[in-house]
Amino acid sequence: MFDSVRFGDKLLSYKEFRQMYDYISVVYLEDGCQPCYPKFIEWQNMMDSLNKRNDYTILFIIQGFRYHNFINRVNEISAFNDHYYSIMDDSLNYLLNNNDIPRWIIDGSVLIGPDNKIKMIGEPWATNEMTELFYSICQ
Repeated sequence: MFDSVRFGDKLLSYKEFRQMYDYISVVYLEDGCQPCYPKFIEWQNMMDSLNKRNDYTILFIIQGFRYHNFINRVNEISAFNDHYYSIMDDSLNYLLNNNDIPRWIIDGSVLIGPDNKIKMIGEPWATNEMTELFYSICQ
């Protein structure tokens, strides 16, 4: 679906990225969506507070055209350190290729495992039960 992944100003192939990480939280956001900017910051900050495996990361799929435009809007809300991966989806590929997954699941974020199957829906920090589920999956 996507050829490359962004990490800051660097690009790497999706294949290389996937070989580095077995567990990935996929967070779908849209440029121009006002609640998406604080959600981006919240994921960055909250995941930093959890103990994570070395083969876990976050992949932000951002529907929009320019990464820097999205980041500039995020910075208007709060300064942050972007230390996770992102893909700019200017053609709605993520939604179109996952049209069999209900939108509420996509908007809720998904944790996928090494088999590319959904292991968890939602934010790992949302409740104690969600955090425990996250840890049990990613142990």
